[in-house]
Amino acid sequence: MVYLFLNLWPYELLALGLGFATVYLAFRPRARP
Repeated sequence: MVYLFLNLWPYELLALGLGFATVYLAFRPRARP
């Protein structure tokens, strides 16, 4: 289990980054006219 986690952490980080980028792009036009 630990080996699997260490082997997949880049994909988990990428998914987290994509989710954060999606939320950021979704809320950005509201602050910008």
